[in-house]
Amino acid sequence: MKGFKLSIMLMFFLTGSTIAQGLIYEGNKSYNTSDTWEFMDNCEKGFAKVKITLGRYKNDTSGILLMEIWKPFKMRFSDELTIYLENGEIIRIYSNGNRDYVDDSNMGTYTLTAKNIEELRLTKIKTIRYSYTGEFNKTCTASNEKLISFIETEKDYDTIKSIKNLW
Repeated sequence: MKGFKLSIMLMFFLTGSTIAQGLIYEGNKSYNTSDTWEFMDNCEKGFAKVKITLGRYKNDTSGILLMEIWKPFKMRFSDELTIYLENGEIIRIYSNGNRDYVDDSNMGTYTLTAKNIEELRLTKIKTIRYSYTGEFNKTCTASNEKLISFIETEKDYDTIKSIKNLW
């Protein structure tokens, strides 16, 4: 009887984790996702977060990066996003033209090549540099730091582990 209960519990947890897989919807495609990382927005001096999520379409070796920032005004992300890795390497990725503004959140997607994915699988993301236009024109960076409160941060996100789980 004890083994039967354990089997049912394992089935529940395995089913639950499968259902909990995140998705990004873009047009008529849906992408399985990495964890969402909330990097500290350095333009806002720690008062805002830049959400980064990677998406993989079926068994494709390429993917997309979804960037989301809460702002009380509509803005347009630039076509280029620069990713600085912990080992000093720099990756430049480009917008695929999909942008949206919903519930005070500005979103944009960027194309990740198979080569970009391979680099991201080997080294942690340290910083992201982005620009936007709209009510204000700014170039900002977002650091890989978990923001706990307005003055306290925690260790960075292990982006490698999440990317390896997806690819």
